[in-house]
Amino acid sequence: MDNKQLLKVSTIMFLAAMPMQTGFTASLSVPSWAYDSVQTLADDSIINLPPGVTDAKQAHLNRNDMALLVIGAIDNLKDKGVYASSGHKSVDMSSVAKKAQIFSDAVYELGRVSGRYDALVAEYTANENKYSQYLKQMERKSHALGNISSAKQTKLEESYKITADEFQRVVMRMGEINALKQSYQGRLIQLKVKKEVAEKDLQNAIKVSQPNTLAVEENQNDNIYNSEIVKVDALKIEFDKELRDLGMAASYVAGSSAISPEADADTVAEGAKYSYTGEARFSYANNSGSAIDEYRQSRLRVRLYGEAKLNKDWAARGMLESNKYFLDNNNGETDWVDFDRYYLHGLTGATTLDIGRFGYNIADGNVYDTSFNGVKASVGKAIEYGFIAGQTSDKAETYGVTAKYKSYDYDVEVGVHSFGADKWDSAERLIAHGGMNYYFNNFKLGAIYLHSDLKDSAGNKDGYVGTFSYGKLKTWEKGTYEFQAKYYRQPLGTYVTHTMSGLAGKVDGFKGLGFFFYYTIDPNVVAGIEYYRLRALLDERQANTLWGQISYYF
Repeated sequence: MDNKQLLKVSTIMFLAAMPMQTGFTASLSVPSWAYDSVQTLADDSIINLPPGVTDAKQAHLNRNDMALLVIGAIDNLKDKGVYASSGHKSVDMSSVAKKAQIFSDAVYELGRVSGRYDALVAEYTANENKYSQYLKQMERKSHALGNISSAKQTKLEESYKITADEFQRVVMRMGEINALKQSYQGRLIQLKVKKEVAEKDLQNAIKVSQPNTLAVEENQNDNIYNSEIVKVDALKIEFDKELRDLGMAASYVAGSSAISPEADADTVAEGAKYSYTGEARFSYANNSGSAIDEYRQSRLRVRLYGEAKLNKDWAARGMLESNKYFLDNNNGETDWVDFDRYYLHGLTGATTLDIGRFGYNIADGNVYDTSFNGVKASVGKAIEYGFIAGQTSDKAETYGVTAKYKSYDYDVEVGVHSFGADKWDSAERLIAHGGMNYYFNNFKLGAIYLHSDLKDSAGNKDGYVGTFSYGKLKTWEKGTYEFQAKYYRQPLGTYVTHTMSGLAGKVDGFKGLGFFFYYTIDPNVVAGIEYYRLRALLDERQANTLWGQISYYF
């Protein structure tokens, strides 16, 4: 059985066994400090824990649960007069805001390091259990060896699964973890002091800002603002993604939990039977270079996303797309309307499923990024495993598996996909990929390695993509931006439908640079520009693109 057949069989076997999956959730872990803050707020009647829950940490509340609790906390604080209706604090923010941000940053940093420390403690416990088991086996082995003849000792050695080297590796790892724990303990002490100083500075700034008003508020609200408000601010930063998915802005909290245009498809319409979101985008592209016949392209694309809830676990989803072209030399493109996506989304056990025609992305879109017909499943806690089977938008039979891990400042993904021949008679291929992104301050560094069993005429079958990013675009927050620079080297076998607005699909393999800049002009109005300077991998012919767009989300 070759690799493609093995991948196909294993994917089908998992999809067939999906209802049997239990005990996993696909979400980033909740840091310990967040549980502690929520518990304190619950004890102070600022947060109402779910019915039957008395301890947030013991109940293993997930990130979405925590985000919903944060929304409730903000509503409760508003009712007590601590928050103004806009989401701002009801005291002068000229000096308080900076102190509040410093405190929130300190809490967040303390949470990140605490999370790493907790992970080390968990790993040490696991190794400690191994150590006990290994020790018993090694003792039994030593006793057995002492009671048999030397001629039989070799056979006895082979019967023991645990070797001295394995035992030693566990011992060494326990020593390494202990050393790491000591360094983290020192860092945690420093961060706790930093947090306490920041909290005290914030309280002093509040008192200086409006001492009379604050005194009244403290008497009326049982001193809520001094500690509870900063805990909520820190929780807002930690659960920024989940709050946005529920319609909550990053720095200002909306008065309702209506779906946000920036929400992932998995979190559309949390509380509505029927819902929709949309995007209207006008774009212009100028394509040039010796690898193609030069042409310009301009279009207006409107997408409407809709959902109808079937029950608490399942929903029907769809996307209607309309395109209008404006130039005479649009490389043969014409106006069209298409019901491009229609699928069921839901849960069976602990497995998340998409069944029908849905959007699918492989390796940040550097392998595949468009609609897909079939079944997709994901399951997992610390590591999220994904499985897919079906056809690409060009009718290529496809099977794939992926594994993703997300930490506080990095993420890792590996996967392999088998593509059959499509309706254009493109060659079959097996593509494996591995990638990692590292985040620090406002920067991101990323790298993806790609390997295909389909070689080009020069024997190339390995590719890579490197990414540098600065800034963080927030489509809901005016003035935010993001810059990216990418370097590509991808033989023809390493991609099927590339995500770029450049000319990857017009050449058989390419290398070169891409530059991207996006800016939020107004809430939900984003302008962007992309420039690709590519060369065909085999003959060095150029394929350049200047692409600009403006999008409105609704």
